[in-house]
Amino acid sequence: MRLYHVIMALIMILLLCNFLPAAIWNVSPTGCSDSACNPCCTIQGAVLKSWAGDTISIGRTGIQLDGPS
Repeated sequence: MRLYHVIMALIMILLLCNFLPAAIWNVSPTGCSDSACNPCCTIQGAVLKSWAGDTISIGRTGIQLDGPS
């Protein structure tokens, strides 16, 4: 029974990760809010809102996230 639950959990995780759209989280000190994150004030605020495949954009550069740690 435990193996069944492990397999079902893996399937659900794979489906969830594949169907979530990637997002871009902008970091800017002007007009920012770490609660709404549009744009985020700090990199930490953007990291807390992000998920696997999301991009954190700081100025003209972007940091690609491989997944949650």
